[in-house]
Amino acid sequence: MRKTINLTRASLLICIIFIGARAHSAHLENITRHYPHGLLGDDFGVLSENDLAANTCGVDVEPFSEKSSAYPYWQCFLTKDASIGCDVTEYDSTEKSPLAILAVTASRRNEEHEYVSRRAIRLSNCNWFKNEWKRIAKHEKYLCLSGPLVGGPELVGGKKSTTWVFDKFKTRKGCVSFFVDQCDLGARLKDGCKVTRSR
Repeated sequence: MRKTINLTRASLLICIIFIGARAHSAHLENITRHYPHGLLGDDFGVLSENDLAANTCGVDVEPFSEKSSAYPYWQCFLTKDASIGCDVTEYDSTEKSPLAILAVTASRRNEEHEYVSRRAIRLSNCNWFKNEWKRIAKHEKYLCLSGPLVGGPELVGGKKSTTWVFDKFKTRKGCVSFFVDQCDLGARLKDGCKVTRSR
């Protein structure tokens, strides 16, 4: 009797895993159908088709290569393997504020990815991004980052290291972008964005 119950539980577990894998595969196929180049790897259920569509506004959409420099690709990581910081650069007398470079570092396997702000920003703004990160990353297993390639990959300390421009980050709780409304496809369409769909 106990053996029968154990077999039934094992069969049920296998069915649940199989159904979950099929659902996830369908999700990935659905979000990448028209935007096949916008996601590098798995999104772990965090992204939507709109997230990929928003990244096609005003750029040449192309498969990823080391020559890609404008198209912002999405990549997703375990939240525990990602961190955000503010590297203070100087005091700006015009801004009347210390300036900082926003830097997000994420790693997986033997690869490190660093996403940096396009320019130095007010330290208070950088700290706002850090607080938003804490808010939407708390208790979330996965976090996704978006931005165009700057350079790499190159070997640094035995690890493959790639540098990206920071555009936005997202978890299932929400999305935060460097520029206003970059996470909102509807707002981008109102501003004249024309999405580029692959056929």
